Amino acid sequence: MVDNNIISVYILCGGKNKRMGTEKGLVKINGKSFIELIVNAVSNFSKNIFLVTDNKNYLSLGYPIIGDLYKNKGPVSGIFSALNHSETDQNLILSCDVPFINFKILDRIIKQHYLFNKKITIAKDSSNIHPLIGMYHQSIKSVFKRSILDGNLKLINVIEKIDVEYVKFNNSSKKFLKNINSFKLLDNS
Repeated sequence: MVDNNIISVYILCGGKNKRMGTEKGLVKINGKSFIELIVNAVSNFSKNIFLVTDNKNYLSLGYPIIGDLYKNKGPVSGIFSALNHSETDQNLILSCDVPFINFKILDRIIKQHYLFNKKITIAKDSSNIHPLIGMYHQSIKSVFKRSILDGNLKLINVIEKIDVEYVKFNNSSKKFLKNINSFKLLDNS
């Protein structure tokens, strides 16, 4: 296991929540919010856990929040804000709508990140790339800032400019990587 002081965890809680109709990270499953479930999965990797959001309702969960430095610019801005805030080189970045993420998945991503020493290491399954389940090196924050300033806000386009390692997961892992952005998807989980 990696020393839990050399990784920071940033959970991106932004977004318009149109499909969910409410703040996704605060939705509860069996009495626990998505954020609490995600924190449960990451707590063995780091005690440096931050929520990237301007929504003060998240303060009730007891984790520090940081706002986007560039408002309404999507996950590219969220990642930039996280990397700009971080005091560690290595950063685990997750979206708030992956409540089923688990230790085993994250452990594999982190180990592969250190093994191959890439700037970004993200999850990939047979049909999707999951750029908001991955490790990001702080040194790439300038790429994200330049993309924001240039108006290139499609995350996958930004990532393709960087040295990326994909951690491939089989179909049995898909349920742990799944974005739950509507109650219909939650009911089908």
